[in-house]
Amino acid sequence: MGLSKVGSPTINAIYEYGFYMGALHHGARVIVADLIGLGMPGHHTYVNHIEEAHAMLDAARSGLELAHAPKDAPIGFAGYSQGGGASLAAAEFADSYAPELNVVGTYSGAPPADLPKVMKAIGGSSIVHVLGYAINGFAERDPKFRDAVLEEFNPRGIDFLRSAATSCTGESILMCGFSSTRQLTRTGESLSELVERKPIFKETLLRQNQGKHPLKGPAMIASSPHDDLIPHEQIRAAAGAYCQMGGTVVFIAAPGTATIPGAGADHALPLYINIPVGLKYLFDRFDGKPAPSNCAG
Repeated sequence: MGLSKVGSPTINAIYEYGFYMGALHHGARVIVADLIGLGMPGHHTYVNHIEEAHAMLDAARSGLELAHAPKDAPIGFAGYSQGGGASLAAAEFADSYAPELNVVGTYSGAPPADLPKVMKAIGGSSIVHVLGYAINGFAERDPKFRDAVLEEFNPRGIDFLRSAATSCTGESILMCGFSSTRQLTRTGESLSELVERKPIFKETLLRQNQGKHPLKGPAMIASSPHDDLIPHEQIRAAAGAYCQMGGTVVFIAAPGTATIPGAGADHALPLYINIPVGLKYLFDRFDGKPAPSNCAG
């Protein structure tokens, strides 16, 4: 259980905990980045890959300093879902933001690499309320984006955003799960349709899309073809883009299930199946073993 605001309990789960503990058990130093706005004043910049990258890279720098380790000691990034996107972003922006870091590998599970496509998949799902997390974060950063949102959202949509500002995923599911985003807009359009109509919406999301810069170090990118929240093909496309830039990437179609569409089980299960796979990949990099790749050509 966590806190969404002082004195207000909420339901939350640290779904990557098994990965942390597995890494610690095998002797790794683990730094968990809280990302911007989590537990602090202001909105969390949810799926803002640029800011997530900077937070992850700053955490790596701080971790090395706290451990009194050399600045070029080997490091790796790992995460799933939002964390998968953050880890991939850290590897993508490492050369420009933290070139001194020695990134030997990245494990990224189910990253939301193409935000317009992810928004379309999440609309009407059990976690539709997380779209409010993202919108609030982008609105806080860009007044023009904020004004465009206020112009298009109806009173129910504004309440949706207000409640998202102090909610964690568990209570978001209870409050808004499986709601249609058409109920949030003045015109009755879905949020995906608004993105296509309003240039500022689409530009804001596309600015965060992944696969634009070469990765620093090799990467394993995992996605289940049955994932009901984070579409498989947009992850496969990002992996292909990194390959075309000369990256050493192994893309795996993770085992999964196909149960209730939009419920989230088909997104969650591959995380736990692939914890050992991701850990072995990273520890092989730390041990200096050659990184595998299934890039074509």
